[in-house]
Amino acid sequence: MAREEIELKFRVEEALALRARLRRLGFRVAVPRRRETNWIFDDALGRLRAGGLLLRLRQSGNNTWLLTAKGKRRAGALKRRVEWETAVGDGPACQGLLELLGYRPTLRYARWRTVLRRPGQVGEVAWDETPFGRYLEIEGSAGWVRRTARELGLAVTSAEPRSYPELYSARR
Repeated sequence: MAREEIELKFRVEEALALRARLRRLGFRVAVPRRRETNWIFDDALGRLRAGGLLLRLRQSGNNTWLLTAKGKRRAGALKRRVEWETAVGDGPACQGLLELLGYRPTLRYARWRTVLRRPGQVGEVAWDETPFGRYLEIEGSAGWVRRTARELGLAVTSAEPRSYPELYSARR
């Protein structure tokens, strides 16, 4: 099902202080820390990336697979884009299907992710550990994302505008 993804991502400079703020604000672990491996697909001409689109296959933990397509990012301080996502029963078979249709993996990256939520609220915070630093993603409604960032002492203007594929590509 399609939904609008609304988020902000921040590089974490002071991990202990930010974790303490999250606890004080009532955030609790909803999905324990697990490894996520992501494959980004595109055609031979790179038309998806050139069009601002993304096609991703993700393995989360050992057995959970998700196929995600993201639309163009809308202008503004918050990262907003349409997202289609569905669970996949057989990740390698899905990859084979994508390749049969002319899509090839153009980037593979991994991170460790812990998801936190506040009871009774819609929205979540993801604590991501990458080879080049820690990041905090705040995702939910526009108002919830802005309010949560403010409560955590994070300025919207200091958010990382690049996606993880862009950050990983820049690192390479």
